[in-house]
Amino acid sequence: MLDYIIKFTTGGQVEINEEEYKAILNASDNASIWLKRLGIMVQKRMVQVFPKNIADQMKDRKKQQIGILHDGTKVRRHFGQWVVDGDDVPDDKGNYVPVKLDKNYYPEVARDCVFSIEEFEKIKHLSTQERLEKIGGSGEKIKGNGFKKIGGMLKKIKLSLF
Repeated sequence: MLDYIIKFTTGGQVEINEEEYKAILNASDNASIWLKRLGIMVQKRMVQVFPKNIADQMKDRKKQQIGILHDGTKVRRHFGQWVVDGDDVPDDKGNYVPVKLDKNYYPEVARDCVFSIEEFEKIKHLSTQERLEKIGGSGEKIKGNGFKKIGGMLKKIKLSLF
């Protein structure tokens, strides 16, 4: 049964089964995956994979500017990249820069399928793990606190405080 869709950066898309979906999902970000049934090789970083039942919602994802992650963190797009909303920190020149999100901790950021505020309201009663599973994550890659700084400023700030 073909329950998932691969959308290529070139605009094309192909339907895939759950086994192929899991192979792509579990591959590293720079991996190439051979899909024997289709006779094609895909690079994970060049495709977007999502369940077929949310295909209509995915059309509007590129226009989405704000959202909520599976753990409840509010985010916004900053020059096409998801960052923590309202949590900017100063860099070496005193300019404030946003907090970049770790794609290993937040698979919805890696796949660009962040929950909209309306979607999150419908599932906020679920546990964090159940929310993660809703977006196709397993929780196996989750480690650390998920935040990185643009320019590596977090370490410098912590060192200067102590």
